[in-house]
Amino acid sequence: MYDKWFGKDPIFQMKVGTTFKYKKTIWEVIEIHEYTWNRDGKSLEYKVRGGSQEAFLEVEDDDGDILCMFSYEIKKHQIMPDFTSEDFEGDDILAEIEYMGNRYKLDEISEGYYSNTSEAGSSLRVTTYTFYHKDDFICIAQWEDGTMEYADGMEVKRKKFKNIELPATGNKNLFS
Repeated sequence: MYDKWFGKDPIFQMKVGTTFKYKKTIWEVIEIHEYTWNRDGKSLEYKVRGGSQEAFLEVEDDDGDILCMFSYEIKKHQIMPDFTSEDFEGDDILAEIEYMGNRYKLDEISEGYYSNTSEAGSSLRVTTYTFYHKDDFICIAQWEDGTMEYADGMEVKRKKFKNIELPATGNKNLFS
């Protein structure tokens, strides 16, 4: 589906209804989002459901290396210090935050456009601020209307996602 921008690995070929195993849980793709980054190409984000939990799996082909980030939405009040969208404007951008007792340092600012490819609609401008603590990250997404969303996640090796099965195939372990 996205061969032009992404490799042929099955993790880039998933569609709504695809299932995979990660950390002993079977996850199902419920939405597909595409990001077109101003300087860094494209990435796919799968909104997934495993049991009663929802999460996000973002995947990107970085010159042949597959980057995978798995994250969960969190609430703003869980992040310290208290901040507003104005803390991300100008030259004095918020450089450090605290979450669950760990300090995260701003590592990456990415600007681009988001579209939900599972639904018809226009693309939205987004800026993401990614703060790291080791392999864990907090991502703050600021949308063109000024609203913000927050996610807690980690970088995950591609091999951790197993038993990728496209919908209606009936084949177990189609893409292990």
